[in-house]
Amino acid sequence: MRHYDVNRIQGYCRDCGMYGKFWSCPPFDSQPLAALPEWTHAVLIMWQTAVSTPDDMNALIAQFQAARRHLGEILIGCERPGTTAIIAGQCFGCSDCVRARGADCCAPARMRYSLESLGFDVSTLTEELLGHRLAWAADKTPDTLTLVGALLCANCDSARHLEQALSAR
Repeated sequence: MRHYDVNRIQGYCRDCGMYGKFWSCPPFDSQPLAALPEWTHAVLIMWQTAVSTPDDMNALIAQFQAARRHLGEILIGCERPGTTAIIAGQCFGCSDCVRARGADCCAPARMRYSLESLGFDVSTLTEELLGHRLAWAADKTPDTLTLVGALLCANCDSARHLEQALSAR
């Protein structure tokens, strides 16, 4: 897979403050992509929302988290047998992940991975497949927040059905 580089992408995860704090985030004992239900197609979803308060970092983070949860709930709502939602960012299946306390995931059926945590290069995925270059905040807040998720599908019929259902939203 051209947009998949697990060692490089999960290496970036080490610099994240969430590293090792969520069961959906690295480090992993084994690669979770291999444990997901078998899939042959993916529906890639990009969601953009205008930044409402660019000068207030706390409000910006809250806006991002709300948008991320909303997109994740839409993706999870689209799951059917043979379809797996891949959300933007760390899992939100529980209000407080127990991994940092050394406990096993208490809701594995609700746990979802992100494209990044699985080793997908979201920047090149969005640029090459969706024609959108991600704007990373360096010294200036971008005008829009961009979230990317996916639905992994067991076959092309499932993928087509999901594309049609999502287009109607």
